[in-house]
Amino acid sequence: MLKDFFKEKSSLVNVWIKDFLEKEPSKNIIHEAITYSIFNGGKRLRPILAKTFYDIYKKNNLFDDDIKFLAIGLEFIHTYSLIHDDLPSMDNDDYRRGNLTCHKKYNEAIAILAGDALLTEAFICFSKMKSINTLKIINLISSRIGFLGMIKGQALDILNEKFSPNNKKNKFLLKTIHARKTSDLLLASIVSGAMLSNNIDEKNIILIKKYAINLGHMFQITDDILDIIGDKKLLGKKGSDLENQKLTYPSIYGLEKSKIFVSKYKKNSQNLVNKMDINLECKNFLYKLLDYIENRTY
Repeated sequence: MLKDFFKEKSSLVNVWIKDFLEKEPSKNIIHEAITYSIFNGGKRLRPILAKTFYDIYKKNNLFDDDIKFLAIGLEFIHTYSLIHDDLPSMDNDDYRRGNLTCHKKYNEAIAILAGDALLTEAFICFSKMKSINTLKIINLISSRIGFLGMIKGQALDILNEKFSPNNKKNKFLLKTIHARKTSDLLLASIVSGAMLSNNIDEKNIILIKKYAINLGHMFQITDDILDIIGDKKLLGKKGSDLENQKLTYPSIYGLEKSKIFVSKYKKNSQNLVNKMDINLECKNFLYKLLDYIENRTY
């Protein structure tokens, strides 16, 4: 059932993105590289989460046009981060989702510029939103993807390759990397969607922020586990964590204990959902979302 939900919402987001890109007045090699990377089989998790929390809290359809621009912008940011993450100077991956990475399909310079363009276009999308919370949403997203957020996580991830297993600081560092590299963009997506509804109080914002942080840790730990034991055909990439000697939960704690951490984050999130001022149907959906993240295979 949840699989069908994601398929339906992913198709909707794809229509929004395609419509936005096709309206670009000038199409060149960068536009081609952007289009190739965007439609390279992404799950659209971040825009789907934004729309989901918008739908959970909204009272009317007043900002339905805004959620389109928010969703497109969030996927642009995510795709830009993946393009740059795959570069030879970072994770040096040749394939993503079974297809050539942007720098392999084109070249490194075009890939860098395509990533830069996507980040810029994201904020063009956000600027089109008419909600009274638009500036707050832009501020939230900017702070979560900037040099103290996602970028910090990516930098720490790279700088701590070939780590020392006996360093006691690694456990704290690992949690910081996950919080910045993965949780921050998920948090920005979830909270910005809820804020766009213009119908959420501070108590519920705090609860969904904590939910998003837990979800981010769950997602990244399962990602690290799949990098080792996942079906490479389903993942569409070779799995480079071991090769790059990345600091991950499996490398510090082992596979079985890593799975226990996922379960703990899931339980914490379930407790947070219990406290949210939303109906039972919405709560059940958020529980199922946690199950989906815990048991995903790609």
